[in-house]
Amino acid sequence: RIAGESLTRANEKAKELLKKAGFPNGFEADLWTLPVSRPYNPNGKKMGELMQSDLAKVGIKVKLVTYDWPTYLSKGRNGDH
Repeated sequence: RIAGESLTRANEKAKELLKKAGFPNGFEADLWTLPVSRPYNPNGKKMGELMQSDLAKVGIKVKLVTYDWPTYLSKGRNGDH
C-alpha cells in the first residue's frame, strides 16, 4: 500500500458525504484560531493553517479569524462564533 493512499480515499469519501449533504461544491466557513499559546495547542495560527489546508482538499474554503485574547474569550462566551 502506498503511503497517503488511505488519505486520498478519506478525502473522496468526505466529498461524497458533502455532496450527499447538499454541498456538492463544498462551502465556506470561518475558523477561529487561538491567539495565545496553550499546552495542547502551542501555535493556534499554524494549527488553523493546517486545518485550512486539509479542508480545502475536500472543497471547504476556510477563512482564518483571530482576535486579541480578551475579545476572543468574550465572543466565545457570548456565542458569537
